[in-house]
Amino acid sequence: EAEMVAGHLGLGGGGPEATARALADAAGLVCVVTLGGRGALAAEPGNLWQQPAMAIEPVDTTGAGDAFTGVLAAGLDAALELPEALRRAGVGAGLACLALGAQESLPTAAAIDENLARLPPPRRLL
Repeated sequence: EAEMVAGHLGLGGGGPEATARALADAAGLVCVVTLGGRGALAAEPGNLWQQPAMAIEPVDTTGAGDAFTGVLAAGLDAALELPEALRRAGVGAGLACLALGAQESLPTAAAIDENLARLPPPRRLL
């Protein structure tokens, strides 16, 4: 999706990192690209964060994207810095893959708090 938007804006491809950077820089915003089992990227003008995925044996990935997006939005709304919100979102997405269904698999804030140690913080890429 990010590459499609970038293409419509005349921004070159080059993979998820280059695409996220190009969109963030061109629009002056934060661009988040989820990468499934490889985690996620978050680019903001001048910064790129790489969040690995939580090491799990997935049962059902149906609600993972919704969990990631909701937890990220909640974290940012609670004034967390982008790296911490990104980490919480990664934990939420990972936990959502451990149960069947979409709504039934969405983790609580307490479950995310209990599992934060299972996922390292994002790395800042140059």
